[in-house]
Amino acid sequence: MPLVDWQDVAGDEGRWRLQLPKGYQLVTVTGADGSTMRQYRSTFPGLAMDFSITDYVQAEAGHPLTDETAMLKRAQAAVQQRWPGSTVLDQSDSQLGRAQGRSFTLAVDQNKGFLAMRVYYSGQRLYQLASLGLMQYRQSPVVLHFMDSFKLRA
Repeated sequence: MPLVDWQDVAGDEGRWRLQLPKGYQLVTVTGADGSTMRQYRSTFPGLAMDFSITDYVQAEAGHPLTDETAMLKRAQAAVQQRWPGSTVLDQSDSQLGRAQGRSFTLAVDQNKGFLAMRVYYSGQRLYQLASLGLMQYRQSPVVLHFMDSFKLRA
């Protein structure tokens, strides 16, 4: 397996950190409602795999969700809608510190590829970690390293 040259990346205001393959790009989009989406993405050519973290900041603070689990399941359903014909390979609720989470893996592109995601909600922010690649690399330690490197500030 090719070696990955990992780079430490910290999000806006140091709220989170993780490791991405070197050479990431940052895309920032401001929504019409005043929300902000920042996506950090990187490609690792050695495994033809893409990695990204998307940090969604809601426009209005002070209105916490009452049912985080339902919101996270809706986030998963929204991802599945963007991948017509995808199949759920695994899914579970998860926790990262105080952040409620949802993990799932989809078979995509007629089962030739996979999309592994972890979605967390914490303090009016939604974080989505994604790894996309060929199905043969679904169990790669590189995917697990990326996912497990995500840390939220306590």
